Amino acid sequence: MAALSTYALQRPLEELPLSPSTPCRCVRPHRSGRWWRFQWRSEQVLAAAALWSVRRCRRAAPTTTRVANTAKDVQVAEELLVACRDGKSNTALQLLREKPERVREALLRPAAQRQLTPLQWACSRNLYEVVEHLTQHFVGDVRPSIDYCLFNVSRRGYTSIAELLIQRFPAEAESSAGRDVVEAARSGQGGIVRLLSDRFPSAVRAVASEALYEACGAASAQIANQLLRDFPEEARASMEPNAADETPLLRACQTGLVGVVRRLLEQFPEAKGALEVKDSAGMTPLAWACENGHDAIVEMVLRRFPNLAEVAPIELEEEELEQSPEMMQPKNRENMAKSGYRLVGSHSAVKQCRWTRNAILGQGQCYKHTFYGINSHQCMEATPSVACANKCTFCWRNHENPVATSWDFKMDDPDWIVQESIRNHLELVEEVSESPHALPDRVLAARSVRHVALSLVGEPVLYPKVAEFVSSLHKRRISTFFVTNGQFPDQLAELPWVTQLYVSLDAPDATTLRDVGRPLFRDYWDRLRRSLAVLREKHPKQRTVCRMTVLKGVAENDEACQGYADLINISRCDFVEIKAATYSPVWDKRNSGLSRDSIPRHDDVLQLARLLVSKLPMYGIAAEHEHSFCILLGRRDRFYEPFGARWRTWIDFDKFADAAEKGETLDATDFAAETPPWALHQGTSNRYDGKIGFDPQEVRRFRRPMPRLTRCEKKKLWPKHKMMVDVAVLTPKEGLDEAAQAQELLKQPHVRSVTIFEPVGTGHDKERVGVRYVAGDPDLNITYKEAGLAFNVDLDRRLSRLSKSQGGIHERERICQLVQPGERVLVLGSGIGLTACLLAARTACREVVALEPDEVKNEFALANIKANKLDGKVSSLCRSSLDVEGLGRFDRICAFLKFQALENLEPLVPAIREGGTLHFYNHESKEEYQCEPTELLRSMEGHILLLTDGVPTHGDPEALAERALAKRLGVVIHTVYLGWSVSLTLLNKQLSAEIPYPWTIVLLQCLASIPFTLLANARLRQIKAIRWSHFPGGMLVSSLFTLCLTSSLVGLRRVHVPMVVVGKNLGPFCTAILESLLLE
Repeated sequence: MAALSTYALQRPLEELPLSPSTPCRCVRPHRSGRWWRFQWRSEQVLAAAALWSVRRCRRAAPTTTRVANTAKDVQVAEELLVACRDGKSNTALQLLREKPERVREALLRPAAQRQLTPLQWACSRNLYEVVEHLTQHFVGDVRPSIDYCLFNVSRRGYTSIAELLIQRFPAEAESSAGRDVVEAARSGQGGIVRLLSDRFPSAVRAVASEALYEACGAASAQIANQLLRDFPEEARASMEPNAADETPLLRACQTGLVGVVRRLLEQFPEAKGALEVKDSAGMTPLAWACENGHDAIVEMVLRRFPNLAEVAPIELEEEELEQSPEMMQPKNRENMAKSGYRLVGSHSAVKQCRWTRNAILGQGQCYKHTFYGINSHQCMEATPSVACANKCTFCWRNHENPVATSWDFKMDDPDWIVQESIRNHLELVEEVSESPHALPDRVLAARSVRHVALSLVGEPVLYPKVAEFVSSLHKRRISTFFVTNGQFPDQLAELPWVTQLYVSLDAPDATTLRDVGRPLFRDYWDRLRRSLAVLREKHPKQRTVCRMTVLKGVAENDEACQGYADLINISRCDFVEIKAATYSPVWDKRNSGLSRDSIPRHDDVLQLARLLVSKLPMYGIAAEHEHSFCILLGRRDRFYEPFGARWRTWIDFDKFADAAEKGETLDATDFAAETPPWALHQGTSNRYDGKIGFDPQEVRRFRRPMPRLTRCEKKKLWPKHKMMVDVAVLTPKEGLDEAAQAQELLKQPHVRSVTIFEPVGTGHDKERVGVRYVAGDPDLNITYKEAGLAFNVDLDRRLSRLSKSQGGIHERERICQLVQPGERVLVLGSGIGLTACLLAARTACREVVALEPDEVKNEFALANIKANKLDGKVSSLCRSSLDVEGLGRFDRICAFLKFQALENLEPLVPAIREGGTLHFYNHESKEEYQCEPTELLRSMEGHILLLTDGVPTHGDPEALAERALAKRLGVVIHTVYLGWSVSLTLLNKQLSAEIPYPWTIVLLQCLASIPFTLLANARLRQIKAIRWSHFPGGMLVSSLFTLCLTSSLVGLRRVHVPMVVVGKNLGPFCTAILESLLLE
């Protein structure tokens, strides 16, 4: 290790080699003192180990002597850490006394890494002498850990260590005294409470009422009496109920503290009023004393207050008076208890999610945190009904719960279920809080439940009193994530407003659902479709989700993808969760036919998400959580803001809770919040860093320790590449072995071949690229799928990049929706036939003619037309894209020419029928933008020109001004950025919801928000004014161009223009146009 460190320090990071020719093994010390060996990829071993060593010894002088000692320092630091963790006081003291300088590495380890320091371990293990030595000789080094240590020793009752820390760090102790005394009271640590009350009386006085409440709940009469004696006025104030309608008197009656109850009644007259206060479960203190069998308290209270209202017995309905069977049989109870379930009553249960435990330890939060913003450490996983109507093969709950199709069981009170579920959940939280790794702030927050996931097991909607159950949760300001399998549509329709309502889509068709979901109902498919229709009916108030649990191979089955898309269209849900099934060892035991190989990886789930988006244009990929193999699709028209490309999938829980308390219901978009950047879909970048969708404030826990590398270091170790289906296109790094990088990529299961892009064009075609084969399968044919069609592409034939971007997909979808039945369509620059085939397959057009000058592309276009069985409807010709002579006239022309010039419009004009449409996509450079098209445009009177300009600032202001001054042209020029185009149907819907037609048009940044048919409509002349807003400087010039031409066409003189900040001195130019044209 010392030699390796020497090597690393003598060379800069950029020169560390990444590809040694032979594999080797890398060793590093484990924190337990052992040496672990683990196999690393051959081309990363030397660089990774060197970088790992550099991060530990770069601070010192780069001398051979210091480098040799650095490895010994790290080993000594690890030995001290292990000794403190294992409670070996003598070993730790020996290291501290003999090698004080070499242990600073362990003491300086940052707390943000969630790895405890020796002082924290020593406090957790009650090693007083070690703590004394560390706080005496390493004061500055251990000071960042004092806050955690004070919290830990207060909770555990280590009075001697607490007194030592208070003596040596008085400022830190005083700032945390209030928190620590409440924690000590909760844990029943009377010595800590007495110590803090003596040292910091003012800080304890501020939280005395809360500490008294916790002491009574912990059944600690000693602490309660001490607080009543030392802080009587604060104790008097505690007789007022808290947010849960509870008082210390109620907690004392629950736990049977006779002496404390007597003292409260004698000391405070207000206690009589507290005896009549009912908590959230509808129970008074006296009722709790009766319930728990504390007869001494009941006798004492009734003797003191004989006129106190009697304890009302629980009234049962007549149906409940009859003997009903319990839902869970003894065998079910036994099996579920062994699996960690806390059973509540006769039909409810709660269980701690592993993400709740991880969040308390600071080791990550679940995908609901990434998608919706919940705090996993404040989330409870529960159910009011453990019975389910399905027996899914991939269920990881082990089928220990009963099954049922109707409710014929004994029924528990909903308020009591909520209270008992929270109590059991908090007991599980306390068990996790005992871990030395538990974070103090997370522990305190976890004791207040804010969210409940009603997805534990069973079918919660089956519970007849589910409405009261949800209401009881909302009264406690707890958000509700309600999950159902879609087998009870009638009960689902009666469900009240919840935070988020799910319906599970376990299969795309009836046959697969029967085999995979194994439902009990015979009409299971009809019930599922009716449940999805219920989701649609609950719009727009109810926030809805379709939850897909998928197995491997679904993304490769286009028919299955189409089935899922059809089901999602029925619901019109707000979101779609696509999640891989969770593996359970019980699969192998019950011969379900599933194994680990049935679990799709994250790339498989992402591929399925992209296919669904191509079939569902109203949705887009909003967020992802790579650790859970989960993708979130969101409605673009409701939760996506194109101005800034912001998604709003998170939830404002406070706003929802306020509305629920008032009995109000809000639109789902009213309590939506912006999604943070780290949670958004990351495209293809950083696909292998393992942190996609992982909150940067958390620290991932690896089962095997790995060297901690920075992002820059990771980039050095990982080949930069892009994926085209299963072919990786490598971007080689200078000075590195190309073949070694290719072999590294081939180790990934989804990579079949590795290629490198190379330019093959000249002149205007200089950006055209092909690929060169490097490694893997030499057959570079790939199949691209879109909207149920398959297109074959041979990358080795030097074709241009495949146009499969989100912008291209949405633009093709938009054009498909514009095409009318019986139209003849001409596609220029058709490539391999993507647009031509999609128009022929998805519309009722009469004929599609495609022109492609490249022979190789045209060959593939003909093959793709034949493979998709569109021979009679599509014809592809190998000829110039502007050679339209002899082809007749067309109702619609799509000009997908990469290098477009306005003079190219001239040969296309005779080919358009009267009233036809020309989609003209302009990607021209500044030099090609000098022509003056005024005369040409006048010759196109009666036609509609849709001009899409990807870079609106092309050309100088004078040329744009000349075009803008061309008034009363017989054509509308409309500017739309291709990547922002959305479907016409959604735009019409959005326009009708926001704009009082026909009096005002609002020009937004994405001008596709104005339906093109509206601009062509004769009623446009009825518009009196145009409101223009939300233009940043980048879109200002081209948008102003469109505004001027449109207004001059209809003869407008009133245009509302807000103040706009523009760059590059365009402000005066824009102002001049407005003054000359629009404000006369």
